[in-house]
Amino acid sequence: MKKTSLLISFLFFVLSVFGQAQKMNMAPLYKSLPASPVEKAAPTFNKTNAVQSIWSDDFSNSSNWKITHDAFTAGDWVIGSQPPSGLAKLSPINSSSKAPFALFDSDLLCGGNQIAHLTTVNAIDLSAHPFVKLSFEQVYRRFYDTTFVSVSTDNINWIKYEINGNYQSAGHTSPNPETVEVDISSAAGGKSTVWIRFTFYSPKNPGAGPNPFGCAYSWQIDDVSLSDLQNNDLVLNATFMNMAGSGYYGQMPASQVDSVRFKSIISNKGAKTQTNVALNVGIVESGNSLYNYSSPALSIPYSKGAIMSLDDPAFPIPSISGKDYKVTFTATQNETDSFPSDNVSKESFFVSENVYARDNGDLLNAGITSPGFYMGGDANESVIGNLYSIQTTEQFGSISVYIDKSTTKKKNLFIRGMIYQVTPGATSTDMPVFDLIAASNDSIVVDSTKFSTWMTLPLVGKVILDKGAIYLAGIEVSGVTHYNDQTGGDQVITAADNTSGQFLTVSFMYAADSSKWRPLYEAPFIRLNTLSFSKVEEIQTGISSLTNCPNPFNKTTTISYELANPSEVKFEVYDITGRKLMTINEGFKNAGKNTTLLNASGFSKGIYFYTLKANGQSVTKRMVVID
Repeated sequence: MKKTSLLISFLFFVLSVFGQAQKMNMAPLYKSLPASPVEKAAPTFNKTNAVQSIWSDDFSNSSNWKITHDAFTAGDWVIGSQPPSGLAKLSPINSSSKAPFALFDSDLLCGGNQIAHLTTVNAIDLSAHPFVKLSFEQVYRRFYDTTFVSVSTDNINWIKYEINGNYQSAGHTSPNPETVEVDISSAAGGKSTVWIRFTFYSPKNPGAGPNPFGCAYSWQIDDVSLSDLQNNDLVLNATFMNMAGSGYYGQMPASQVDSVRFKSIISNKGAKTQTNVALNVGIVESGNSLYNYSSPALSIPYSKGAIMSLDDPAFPIPSISGKDYKVTFTATQNETDSFPSDNVSKESFFVSENVYARDNGDLLNAGITSPGFYMGGDANESVIGNLYSIQTTEQFGSISVYIDKSTTKKKNLFIRGMIYQVTPGATSTDMPVFDLIAASNDSIVVDSTKFSTWMTLPLVGKVILDKGAIYLAGIEVSGVTHYNDQTGGDQVITAADNTSGQFLTVSFMYAADSSKWRPLYEAPFIRLNTLSFSKVEEIQTGISSLTNCPNPFNKTTTISYELANPSEVKFEVYDITGRKLMTINEGFKNAGKNTTLLNASGFSKGIYFYTLKANGQSVTKRMVVID
């Protein structure tokens, strides 16, 4: 094992922080507007349709439901065929029965306390059914809200079951539709009078920055039913791959690979104890089976679950680039499972030549994230990024980030690559310490030509990352404006992976308005590249060695640069808000080394950016004016 004591202690730390983050419900302050994660298609298999229902309702008769809201609250459920119509629109639920359906459109209301209930009018008789599950289809998008299903036997006292707690990050959207199942046996099994209630809960939140009111997205539900639990129904709830002792990587450079271990959460959703339950993991590459082992077996009683690990033997990842590994997790038991399709999960990871990535590469189903979503103040010079554990001392040359098409831009935005060395805090509950050790110094302009593309930020100097250490690779944003739910704002928005299993906290953000770091639930598409990747990128731009000296300076500075080919050359100068201050047309310049004198005598002290445009490419650098 190559894990050092520092790495082990750090992983214990991030695990404890992650647990705290869940308890504190550290949701973003602002919604992503316009939000643009793709709505994912639901699996074709539906358990609810495979068993006979005790009771069902498809909202075709709205009189079967009572619509209410708490005192001093605003907004109600609506039964109809219209989808959410707030600023962040979603498609109507593609339920089995189609419209009508029930909708709470928090985004349309966007104000006041929102505590709304949708309750069955008539009692349901479950006296002959000791083991009962509630099923329904939904489309849900996460923000500042909690959703519940409640059960009552007297229509007065209610037992709550939280729904959608697995959706943690802003804009995280369920499949359309998603089938949700809740075991309500303890509250309703064998009872002669049972009422069902759906509750959308988004109260005023004084801690939510300048918008302290209920304003979330929406919840659509349809095809509600009650049915008997099957005797044997094992479910593989979640799967995790622990690579090099530091969580999941969608890609690892061949020079940084280590071993991978496996973990899963398996639940018994049936009415009887499941025996000899085990986790089996198989790995295939190019059709060749490389690994097939099962964990020690155990029994899981009714309504219980277990975390099952497959640590021994670990799978030693070959240090050969270009290999795509397909991993199949399977939950097995002695009994014949009524629904074997949810006992299997398929994952993958890729060994690249030079790319380190926390994301799974699935842009079709990616979410989005931005520092501005999490802050009540100015997000300028905030940082967002991922942790990377180094297995072999190596020189790294650049950071890449995928800019989502929902990036909001009324003026120029800038990003800069940043590398921090990360060490644990003084105690296991303290935030880690982030020490800046390298940066790109290329604050690249983010304009509409960069949307839905990867941008690469070359690092300045010789950046060698040490074996056994942990680093955060991220981007610093500038030129952004204050963000809120009504007016939006100019924000750099990246794609984010909120589906890959992570049992450790692997992503963090530095909030410039509070000068504090905090953990994130999702992993932004921000990657760390070895030197070989970066050299290829620099050659492709045709511009190199762009710098200015002196820097900082008070009146004038000389800009030096090198062109791969002759070209017309133009410089543009911007302030930190993205406002263009100056354009310098240099005319035609020969290939090779060139210089330009920049006179900034009229500028106030502060941070500025200059962009060189030549050969159809552009490169941006940062400069500092002092008194």
